Amino acid sequence: MMDRITLWYKTHFNKKTGKWSDVKLEQIYNQLIEANERCEAEGLDVTIDKIFNSVVPPKSGYVQGFGPGPKPMSRTLRLSSEGRRLKIEQNLLKKEMRS
Repeated sequence: MMDRITLWYKTHFNKKTGKWSDVKLEQIYNQLIEANERCEAEGLDVTIDKIFNSVVPPKSGYVQGFGPGPKPMSRTLRLSSEGRRLKIEQNLLKKEMRS
């Protein structure tokens, strides 16, 4: 599996033009490489994901380099499933009261 730094490079650097899609993205890549090399030189046992998260703080519900994660359940769907669960619980309570 490709690590996040390599994925960052492959998705933001155009090999045909030899240019980054944005200067800021190149700066972030350079920071990632520097942080990774620093950790290796110091003999620190730090994962690429931890290095990546230290340079590019994660957004809620979004993994930088991998795109958005699973979408949360919509309010309507959540309420309808809660309603179904409550009806089932009510039916079980009624059955228990009859017994």
